[in-house]
Amino acid sequence: LNAEYMGVPSAIHQNEMSSFLKAFGLGSGKELAYDVGEPLSIAEEFRHRMNWSLNKGYSKVDRTEVTIFSYEIKPNSSSDVLELCRNCVKKARTLMLPNILKFIDNVETQTGIYIVTEPVVPLHTYLQSMSPDEPTQRREFISWGLYSVLQGLEHVHSGGMIHGNFGIHSIFVNKCGDWKLFGLDWCSLLETPGRQKTQTDPKINHFKLFHHFIPNELKPPELLKNNWQLIETSPVYGIDAWATGLLFFEIFNKQITSAITPQDLKNPGNMPRSLFGAFMGLISHTSRLRTNPATLLQTNDYFINSEYIQIQLQLENMELILRDGLEMEAFFKKLETMVVDFPKENCKYKILPKIGEATQFGTGGIAALTTILKLGEVLTADEYQSLVIPGLVGLFQSRDPNVRVKLLQTIPLYVQHFKEPNVTTIWNHLAQGFASNYAEIRELTLKALVHLVPFLCEKIVSGDVMKYIWQMQSDKEGGIRTNAVVCLGKLAPMLSHAVRQKVLIPCFTRCLKDPFFHSRIACCNSFAATVEFFSDEQLASHVIPAISPLTVDSVKDVRAAAIKSIQLIVSRLQKMSDGLIDPKPCVETKGTGHETRGYLSWAVSSLKTQIYGEGEEGRQSARTVPQNPVPHSSPARTAPPIVQSSEPVHRGYTPTAASAPSAASPVMGYEEEGEAGAWGEELSDFGDDPQENAFQADADADADAGDGWGNDDGWGDDDNEPEVVQPSPPPPPPRSPPRQTALTSPLRTSPGPSPTVKKPARKSLGAQKVATD
Repeated sequence: LNAEYMGVPSAIHQNEMSSFLKAFGLGSGKELAYDVGEPLSIAEEFRHRMNWSLNKGYSKVDRTEVTIFSYEIKPNSSSDVLELCRNCVKKARTLMLPNILKFIDNVETQTGIYIVTEPVVPLHTYLQSMSPDEPTQRREFISWGLYSVLQGLEHVHSGGMIHGNFGIHSIFVNKCGDWKLFGLDWCSLLETPGRQKTQTDPKINHFKLFHHFIPNELKPPELLKNNWQLIETSPVYGIDAWATGLLFFEIFNKQITSAITPQDLKNPGNMPRSLFGAFMGLISHTSRLRTNPATLLQTNDYFINSEYIQIQLQLENMELILRDGLEMEAFFKKLETMVVDFPKENCKYKILPKIGEATQFGTGGIAALTTILKLGEVLTADEYQSLVIPGLVGLFQSRDPNVRVKLLQTIPLYVQHFKEPNVTTIWNHLAQGFASNYAEIRELTLKALVHLVPFLCEKIVSGDVMKYIWQMQSDKEGGIRTNAVVCLGKLAPMLSHAVRQKVLIPCFTRCLKDPFFHSRIACCNSFAATVEFFSDEQLASHVIPAISPLTVDSVKDVRAAAIKSIQLIVSRLQKMSDGLIDPKPCVETKGTGHETRGYLSWAVSSLKTQIYGEGEEGRQSARTVPQNPVPHSSPARTAPPIVQSSEPVHRGYTPTAASAPSAASPVMGYEEEGEAGAWGEELSDFGDDPQENAFQADADADADAGDGWGNDDGWGDDDNEPEVVQPSPPPPPPRSPPRQTALTSPLRTSPGPSPTVKKPARKSLGAQKVATD
């Protein structure tokens, strides 16, 4: 530092200085690459403390915003002031420290000197603009700001230099709300000799030569008395320590003027009690006894006990936090609870980008997601796109199932902000959830389609999305099969006419034979909600014949839903016959605003109420992913009771396990196998995974033993039938160890085979008649 910060002789002629600048490429031949904009306001009471004027500036290349410090050179300009300004340029170029204002460029012409920095505003202007209704944010803003500039002052002193102009007028605030130290006009090595004015004058340094430009009210007693022997033998921080005390007084109380007396300085006013003792040590009249400002950072309770300061320091060392999982989790949890009290500018332009950088590698966990969404509530659309979306994209890469669950649960809060190519990236990660071993992730991924599909391209919707819905209709969980039907019904208005004609009837009629009666109800309601998308011929030839068997279903709710749907369809056919409505199907794509007349919203709310139901049984059956989630397996369980209506038994359709949805069974003349082939091959590589094959075997066992949603969770209280339990079959051969994959990695191996239930075979109507005879 001593070699780099050597002072330039202070009284060099202007022509000699121009030659010096040209040697570094800074001469008058260089043009300013920035347009000078409107001036920044500087309070009149602080203007006499500065040599510079401030203006907004914009790059001529990309219109990047900057701040331009300018000094106008006039024929009568003081050569001493020119020397101060040139010293500021030199120190700004060499003091590249974190808490010093960021230097970008500088130019000296025949008409002025210009310094280009990052965009900032004067501290006193920023403080005046802060709302008095947010005292907590103002307190945190000041505490971190003082900490930052005292760190910058410590860096200056560590190089053996004195700042010489430290105060509220030399501090500026950037867009992150961080304080930056500038005003380097008097910054110099205190012991470095300068030029000789005469043969008899001793060698003097830059600060000693130009200290008379500093206002008297800011000078310490020894400087007012020109006691240079005391100054040169005092610690290097002596003069700046006095200035630090005056900075504390001006921030918390009032401006320092010539009318301020020593007695006024002893009045703490609004200064925090923990800081007042340090303040008195800083303004000691004996320079050797003054407190070193740098020691306050480690010893004063005002800085030590500030949670906001600790958060800011951790953000600046984020890469160290991410190395320790426990420390990272604790940090984000603390940040989540405190962020509401932080200054908004700091949250938008510092905290959010830092979290975004951390989550780009899939780290941060649920606490990071919660913090991102909480901060995103106060952002504009453009700010959300640039500050929040990168962090969300990074979290979708996380292998933590709990993070994926939280992302899927909160997707309505942020999905509308996604744009290409981010939405495609999100889809590639989200689609992996359909093959997850965790039922919670599969179901939430399915529900997320309703919010995500409007932002996906037509190729993905008509191809991948339809394949995944078809796959979910064969899931081992009855609730997921039900929601697959509901999801397709909600998506129907967003699909193109060609896709609706190809998939609606096969997918809906497929689940009319589901042994899980809520799935059958959902199919009836889905037909009713999407009736406008079918022609009169389709309604009469395919839909009504498919629903009709359910009018004599063994479950009362299924019969009611089937009859209600048929009545609606018949009413529509009547209107078509009377010419009141067009017999052709609706070909319009209606987007997200389409009303489903309550049918599908009822299906979802009913399912949610039952699965996550009320009372102790509902709470016990809630399917949440634990802290260390374990994939669903097939433990030994008793067979669920066969559903029986409380009313007299109707002759007719009673679904059995044999009639559960099959991926290759034709329904009402629609070749499902052909349709599946039209949608392409199976999903990615999950289907060929040995672990997934083992998981499918568990699903098959569950299909025999029941769907895992028995009456113990509150379903079908009035539909009780006696259990029919058959002896268990021989156990299957042992399976090979599964391969570990993201979002599908089990934490333990699946247990042994579960007992199966042999359900009574369905008798035909002819057989029943013979038996009756």
